[in-house]
Amino acid sequence: MNDLLSQSQNYLNAETIQMLGSYLLSIIAFILILVIGRYVATWTRNLIRSGLDRPKMDTTLTK
Repeated sequence: MNDLLSQSQNYLNAETIQMLGSYLLSIIAFILILVIGRYVATWTRNLIRSGLDRPKMDTTLTK
């Protein structure tokens, strides 16, 4: 009987650990997506600014 109880406890522990691991992975992925998105946004903004600052280009967007 005790063996059966310990087996079910181990199963529950493994299940909760797996659940916590999946939560942690999704949180880490979400943070990574935010960081990468912010980096890409600043990169594209700098590209657009440097492109519009050049002479002989239509700069109606900067006004």
